[in-house]
Amino acid sequence: MLNNYKKIYLSILASSLLYGKDLIFIWIILEKTDSILLAGIALTIFYIPSFLSVIIGPIVDSFKNKKNILIISNTMHFIIILLIIIILLKSGFIIYIIFLFLLFLYSFVTNFSNLSFMSLQKHIVNSTDSKKYFKNLHSVYMLSSIFGLLITGLLLTLNYNFALIFMASILIISTVISSLIDIKNINFESKKLDFHGLRSIRYAFNYLKNNSVLLDLQVLSIINGLGVAMIVPAVAYISYNILNISAFLLTTFFIAGLIGSFIGTLISSKIHTNVKGRIYKYYLIIAFIFPFAYYNIYLFYNYLYIIYIIFFITGLMESIISLFHSILNFKYIDKNISASVYGLKQTLNGITQPFSGVIIGFIITFYLLKSAFLFIFIIFFTDFIILLFLKSIKNAEI
Repeated sequence: MLNNYKKIYLSILASSLLYGKDLIFIWIILEKTDSILLAGIALTIFYIPSFLSVIIGPIVDSFKNKKNILIISNTMHFIIILLIIIILLKSGFIIYIIFLFLLFLYSFVTNFSNLSFMSLQKHIVNSTDSKKYFKNLHSVYMLSSIFGLLITGLLLTLNYNFALIFMASILIISTVISSLIDIKNINFESKKLDFHGLRSIRYAFNYLKNNSVLLDLQVLSIINGLGVAMIVPAVAYISYNILNISAFLLTTFFIAGLIGSFIGTLISSKIHTNVKGRIYKYYLIIAFIFPFAYYNIYLFYNYLYIIYIIFFITGLMESIISLFHSILNFKYIDKNISASVYGLKQTLNGITQPFSGVIIGFIITFYLLKSAFLFIFIIFFTDFIILLFLKSIKNAEI
């Protein structure tokens, strides 16, 4: 008999097989239009609904049965992918506009699935188990994402419709697994939905503002997220337009990063984080290395093995920071308003990310690839400079 922890791991295992969905969408646009700028616009449309997380969070908190929201969201994802497969049987500008609308809708529904899952997780996982839980969760996520990217790359190389059918199949499996989560012994305290004077949203803002650790983590996440979101279209452009390699080889770059992330998760779980300043020390070192590591993609993009090494190293470092973020967010967020606070955090992350695709596509199209990677370097170095002035993370413990 599977306990709820194992059911969550299975749910993450299934959903993480779709790690490469943004690559699928970018590759479709590149094949249809041969334009990195249009692909960047599509990526922007895909990120825009994250703005709405701050509104969707209180809605999720107002429902008692969070599992039903998760099941309905996964079902809607499946329907949207089927519609995308149908419309892509034809070509033309109108089809491109409909495709963008469906990407927007897919991402909008993702807000509900993500926030309902986070709320379920907060109610199911004991705080004493959080470090072990997140280590296992991240490990499952990384391993599943690796296999998902391998499959995605192979299917994209054959035909993008095969990749979309794979997505639809996984969404069915994910829906079934979500339905197995046992909530009979969970007492959900629904928070009354109150948008009069935006009180629900303002409460989440005040909660974040009054917790210095959460606030500092959020500042770093916004800037780091902007830079990371630019890497995918930039590397896709190099692969498709300069190196002329297959979609499969493109996905293997990100697989190298995920392998590094898996190893990094195992390493970070062994780090003693109950000493003040320990987390900050690791964070500072990693934040300093990031900009130089990513700029090396531009310097050595003709050497495939070096790109693999860069992605492996950055993946390893990113996973250490990611695990710290997951545990600290879990530790400091009240479970009864978890969807509202996580929703606000996703919205704040989304302030910059929707512009990533358009900005990097514009710079590459009208300027130079070097300028694009210099811009990415500046973003990550800014993250490091800001970290020097943040105080609360210096005293954070797990």
